[in-house]
Amino acid sequence: MSHLAAVLTLGLLASPAGAEEIRLITTYPAPSGTYTQLMTTGLGNRDTILCRDDGTVRVGVRGLESAGVIASSGNITSGGEITAARAVRVGNLSSDPAGGRRGMIYYNTTLNKFRGFVNGSWVDLVAATASNPAICVPNGSCGAPAPACGAVSYGVDNCGTHCTKVGGACACVSNGSCSAPNPACETTTNGVDNCGNPCSRVGGACACVSNGSCSAVPLNCGGGIVSGVDNCGTVCYRQAPTCQCTSGNRCK
Repeated sequence: MSHLAAVLTLGLLASPAGAEEIRLITTYPAPSGTYTQLMTTGLGNRDTILCRDDGTVRVGVRGLESAGVIASSGNITSGGEITAARAVRVGNLSSDPAGGRRGMIYYNTTLNKFRGFVNGSWVDLVAATASNPAICVPNGSCGAPAPACGAVSYGVDNCGTHCTKVGGACACVSNGSCSAPNPACETTTNGVDNCGNPCSRVGGACACVSNGSCSAVPLNCGGGIVSGVDNCGTVCYRQAPTCQCTSGNRCK
């Protein structure tokens, strides 16, 4: 079928009964003309194509936005250049969006800077000057030297703000103390020292109680005293017994 301009014809035909009838007739391709609203549903994976071969798409004489604005809640893709006679406005966000892709730009309302996605990260698009200083964002670094245990060192972060580093706890050195209670003689008690390490205390020897024994042994009768020691090592003495006289013998 040849591409004929669409024709819209309004006819007023008289019916036998004198009633009026309005008949709409169009030809392919249709429709053509001026419309107050034009909508396509896109059902069945059908595309909406405007000005496929030539012509101009004019948008926004009256609409949701200012005149001449194309509004979209999704992505708008162009295979060529997009030219604006006035200004191009980019998105306003408070922080770098996730999922950045090469070539993306936006305006950061926190830093008041244009930001672009370059070489895998977001960067400022305008260099800092005296009238337009860069706003530094702390990255958690601190130039303070590593502190000794139990000490604090001082430095500055990437933005020049003062910062500190705190050393860890020092290793404990035992001072010889022990929490074990005093032990009885010849017993042991247990406890911990000032560092929490196990320690013990050992009681001394118990005091000796003599059992009456004595190592002194008399060799002859007839009196005399012999010295020795008892079970506690204390010096003790024994006296020799008196000799007994027998008949016919001389007593000595």
